[in-house]
Amino acid sequence: MRCISSLLLLPSLAFAIPSTNHHGRVIFKDVVVVGGGASGTYAAIRLAQENKTVAVIERNDRLGGQVNTYKDPKTGAPFDHGVMVYGNDTISNNFFSYLGVKMARFSGHIKSNAYADFSTGKIISAATAMNMTGNYLTALGSWRAQLDKYLWLSNETGFHLPETIPDELFLPFGEYSAKYNLGGLMALLATTVQNGYLLQTPTFYMMKWLNINQSALKGISQADGNNQAIYDAAQAKLGEDSVFLNSTIQRITRFEDFVEIVFSTPSGEHIVIADQLVMSIPPKLETLDFLDVSKHEHKLFKQFSSKFIYTTVLLNTGLSSEQVIQNFNPQKGTFGIPYSAATAAFSPSQHISSAAFAQYASPYSQTEDEVKANIFADFERVQKAFNLTSPHGTKPILTDFYSHSPYFFTVPEESIRGGFYNKLNSLQGKHRTWWTGAAFESQDSAGLWLFTEKELLPRILKA
Repeated sequence: MRCISSLLLLPSLAFAIPSTNHHGRVIFKDVVVVGGGASGTYAAIRLAQENKTVAVIERNDRLGGQVNTYKDPKTGAPFDHGVMVYGNDTISNNFFSYLGVKMARFSGHIKSNAYADFSTGKIISAATAMNMTGNYLTALGSWRAQLDKYLWLSNETGFHLPETIPDELFLPFGEYSAKYNLGGLMALLATTVQNGYLLQTPTFYMMKWLNINQSALKGISQADGNNQAIYDAAQAKLGEDSVFLNSTIQRITRFEDFVEIVFSTPSGEHIVIADQLVMSIPPKLETLDFLDVSKHEHKLFKQFSSKFIYTTVLLNTGLSSEQVIQNFNPQKGTFGIPYSAATAAFSPSQHISSAAFAQYASPYSQTEDEVKANIFADFERVQKAFNLTSPHGTKPILTDFYSHSPYFFTVPEESIRGGFYNKLNSLQGKHRTWWTGAAFESQDSAGLWLFTEKELLPRILKA
């Protein structure tokens, strides 16, 4: 298919664009990418490397999506509290090398964990926590053995499923963990963004997400602790004529021969005419009201469920820079994972004195004020339990709040067994549209880049 050029399309624009009352400038590109997170930015960079002209339309004031890097206003010291770690694999390293971003092995600076039930403020001893969860190395070995049983799920991009899926993959992960002695992994999971819904999540999805080769278990991060630098470098590579920040999309119309996107930025209204469309935002119907969603897309996307994740930075905490305080559920059979919506942990900064970040997970949506109030209440109980003292003349405050919602996409067992993912895969290329993001792969940057590299790029380049 021949790529669009301004010479070919300009004479027929009056017929191609139904709305003729738009006064913004018209931009012609080979590919337009909606969403500048991990998937969208990677796709745009790789397409540009293949000599395709691209436009990235992003609603926020930066690229990077779930990367959140707080900067100390006095020292400029960075503090990552969103995406922390990336895969130390060939595709990821090629990406970083092209961007000229220096990376380093992620080793962390935390020397110890402390435990408390955040709902009550009761301190839990390390020995009690260990007895409830089990040994990490033992659990890791067991998990490797489980992943090897289902390589078609754990070691392949996307969801390409056999006709028959073993029943045990639909066991809640809490039951599967008890069956195969995986409790020791929970200490790792509980300090990220998981709560009780992890225990109820079908093992099918945990196999996909917690791949032993993914960045959660071995990885790298930006050498200065500033993961936002990766996406700032990507923006510079793409150029100001290819990245549109602070954008609001009014309408996307997918015609037979091209795609039209009408959107506004602080500088005014714009229209992009492109040959292909890459959608890298969450495929939830409530976020796609600007798209001419087909009946087939609507039928599939309405089946998705997701969780809600929030992150923020706390200042003046009095926390040591070398110790995480982890929320631990003392109830039997929980592996220490809190059941309800809760703060996962308070994790201190290495470079900003008395600062920490908190990630809050919920099975239902909450307002920013509600989440902040719940995090603050959790911290007040922790502060009292551990006798933490804020620096003289200060008190704890919250700043740099972000929502990572929707997060962790799932569909019911009956949908999976009924061929949902085969039908989802069939959307690729229809209506000149290509889909990428966590709902099509996993909640992991390295996995998303591999998916985009293997499943989408070759097909987009041939389209």
